Amino acid sequence: MILNIRIRAALAATLSAACHSAYADSVEQLSPITVTATRTPVAEPDAWASTTVLNRADIERAQATDLAELLRDVTGVDIARNGGPGQVTSVFLRGGESNHTLVLIDGVRVNPATAGGAAVQNLSPELIERIEIVKGPRATLYGSDAIAGVINIITRTPQRSGVGASLRAGALDTREASGYASLAGDTSGINLQAQSTHSDGLPPCSFGGPDRGYDRNSLTLGARGSAIGIDFDARIYHTEGNVEYVDYCDADFGNNPLDQDFRNQVVQVGASARPLSGWTSQLSLSRMVDDIEQQQQNYLGAYDFVRTERPSLDWHNVVELGSMQRFSGGLMLARESVDALSYGIRIEEDRDLWSAYLQDEISLGAQHVLLAASYADHDAFGSEITWNAEYRWDISAQTQVQASAGTGFRAPDATDRFGFGGNPDLDPEQATNFELALHQLIGTAQSLRLSLFQSDVDDLIAVVFDPAAPADDPSFGFHAVNIDRYRNRGAEIDYALNLDSVSLRVGGIWQKPEDRSTGEALLRRAERSAHADLVLPLGPHEIGLQLLAVGDRPDVDASSGNDVSRGGYALLNLNGRLQFSSAWSVLARIENALDKDYQTAAGFNQPGTGAYLTLRYSN
Repeated sequence: MILNIRIRAALAATLSAACHSAYADSVEQLSPITVTATRTPVAEPDAWASTTVLNRADIERAQATDLAELLRDVTGVDIARNGGPGQVTSVFLRGGESNHTLVLIDGVRVNPATAGGAAVQNLSPELIERIEIVKGPRATLYGSDAIAGVINIITRTPQRSGVGASLRAGALDTREASGYASLAGDTSGINLQAQSTHSDGLPPCSFGGPDRGYDRNSLTLGARGSAIGIDFDARIYHTEGNVEYVDYCDADFGNNPLDQDFRNQVVQVGASARPLSGWTSQLSLSRMVDDIEQQQQNYLGAYDFVRTERPSLDWHNVVELGSMQRFSGGLMLARESVDALSYGIRIEEDRDLWSAYLQDEISLGAQHVLLAASYADHDAFGSEITWNAEYRWDISAQTQVQASAGTGFRAPDATDRFGFGGNPDLDPEQATNFELALHQLIGTAQSLRLSLFQSDVDDLIAVVFDPAAPADDPSFGFHAVNIDRYRNRGAEIDYALNLDSVSLRVGGIWQKPEDRSTGEALLRRAERSAHADLVLPLGPHEIGLQLLAVGDRPDVDASSGNDVSRGGYALLNLNGRLQFSSAWSVLARIENALDKDYQTAAGFNQPGTGAYLTLRYSN
């Protein structure tokens, strides 16, 4: 639930000397360090799972509006959005359900304890230092929801003192302002960053209607220090705002304008010490809040709301036994509190959960083994045991092969159990994953990774209709049951070229996510997709392009409710940076440069061609 590993040195090593930011000194370009896959720092090529790292330079170059726009260019990620920026967004990682991907902010779980996945549309890229996307089950280390993978968003951390600000404007009447200030020393520091965004948006429904925009205000506050041999840190992440939308897309009976307020918050404090040589012990306390309040009355005359609060404690330990073995393990405790009202159904639930885990990493020359297991106790269903077993063989300094297997689970959420059609006797969804991967270095500037994978999920929770239900059934015969199961088999490929300042990344996936009970393809997930990202330097300046190609996807039309197949699409985005000095730069972006008409969710609009301009100061 909480990841509180000291990553300051890792962050400094991963940022390019060309990134003119008060959050990173000019350092030699090294292999990115990732901590999410094992909760212990390793170089990205040696990560025990298929891992993609987006650093601060990548994030600034993308000039994305929110986290979803950053993730859509990661191999194996499908994005579905109910309209333009700010609208409800789903993330499908390697064909998994949207609530099968665990999202962390600075290691703290932010998935709500109600229906759906984390609110990725509310996360501003301006507040993010790096993103680690880990594919495959990691329930052993993080508990429920980490079936398809884990996305860890690490907020910006000061490496030196400085101030900065940026102004951005563009399509859909988008206006954004942000600023930061940091004071940092060798052992202590404090930083504050704030950001505000407004967009008029566009009509969500494909047949037209009113524009629906959003306002978002965010801040992060961080502090660190040391005393009596203990490192302390504290972080606050807070975002709130208002998003406009429509109830449902129906030209005759729907398309009614609505809006709701949202608030997402993470507060955490941590301490790290070395009680003995080779033993690092870290203790973290955190509190997460996910809050949505409807601004219009429902048909019963009440205002709907959904609120999750989750205070948590995490105790994580790493013991180094020379250069050949590393143990890690710990204990996680949390209480999830849900308070919700949705169309006359009130949910009030407090549930306690805890888990204990142990992981062993063994290195014997070119042979490497990881074994991990955990025991989780959950008020919603009882207990669960999960495991991971992984093996890597360094055939040479340039070639690695890896085989892995693991399990995961998703606990029934409060809506599954007590919402419309809820069933308090639901079992957790169960997952098993197998993967075989090859990682190949080509000279000193190129790398290639090929992964073959299979994921199976059983006891999938679905709402079904019971025609024999009594006439007074408050759910009208609809009830949640463990009935479905799905499988996804596929192959991923990622290629990277880094030559001086020239950067090229190409990736693609072929997959077949399907319902094993019916043989039908899973909704909103493409069998084939590919992307390319090219950056070319022009002295101190740079230009770049991003190309995304997505194949056909099955879906259900938002207006008619009929099964449809959405055609594939290709997006071309152009960006550039003029670096006038070490402190001043201007960034430009043309989104959907070919003005393609496309939908990521059937019946919902996506923006056409749009231009954005950013003025940035960083000193």
